[in-house]
Amino acid sequence: MESHCWTGWSSRFCNLRRRRTRASSGSYGQIRQLSEVDRSLTLLMLDGFSYKEMAAMLGTTENYVGVKISRIKAHLTSKSKEELDHGV
Repeated sequence: MESHCWTGWSSRFCNLRRRRTRASSGSYGQIRQLSEVDRSLTLLMLDGFSYKEMAAMLGTTENYVGVKISRIKAHLTSKSKEELDHGV
């Protein structure tokens, strides 16, 4: 299995992830800089997976997914504001 797919993940997820990791502009640049788990959750969220589905894929709880996504959103928002302030 390729390095971007964890054991037990569906081929649907791996194909979506492969397609998303090829993107190279805008918000995807910030997403690529996230940790592997944060990046995975972000891409799953963007692809419309429910917290329950994401939790099952990652072998964790829906509550954990919700907390992580909230923190990821705050982090990405902060990074975006920094880039705007610095004209990046």
